[in-house]
Amino acid sequence: MTLFRHKPALLSAFRRGDREALETVYRHYGRSIEVHLRLLARRSGARELAQAGVVEDLLQEAFLRAFSAPAREAYDGVREFGPYLKAIARNCFVDLLRTRRHERRLLCAESFVSVDQIQANDELPNTRLVLLEDYLTSLPPALRGVYEKRFEQGLSQGDACRMLALSRRSLRTLEEHLRRGFRKALVRKQLQPERLRSLHSES
Repeated sequence: MTLFRHKPALLSAFRRGDREALETVYRHYGRSIEVHLRLLARRSGARELAQAGVVEDLLQEAFLRAFSAPAREAYDGVREFGPYLKAIARNCFVDLLRTRRHERRLLCAESFVSVDQIQANDELPNTRLVLLEDYLTSLPPALRGVYEKRFEQGLSQGDACRMLALSRRSLRTLEEHLRRGFRKALVRKQLQPERLRSLHSES
């Protein structure tokens, strides 16, 4: 049963943004939303998003969205408020997950190339990211699994070996195969330093 059913005074205070009413809602639903966020982190494989500080930030963001004036005024007090909160929490989680994975891919695209391949050109990091995303779509399942565990989820070599049922030597071999494959993709797109230098000399 929703917290607000048969409690018109609480619903009215909530819609007004009354502090005591908001605290009542937070106390009532806070723990279940925290558990929900941790479950989302486990299911997604993003263990770093299950850390206490991250969960707390996500929890606060979810309630800030739910407690915004438009959200409070739109709630009718009849629908279950718990599922509504969980949907908001999930949206917060997905937004953060996408941001983290985007950041990881940027770092990964840089780590897959040597230092002398990174040029002083602001457009190249984004170009490398696009190439990496294209490259990942063509990977066979074994290599895709290595990428996801090691570079997207950030697992240690030991954890990745256990989850993928690989020896450390096999894992290192596959990681190097990933790097070589991406470097070859850069060559095919003519983004190697030699080509860039020739382009600069022509300008």
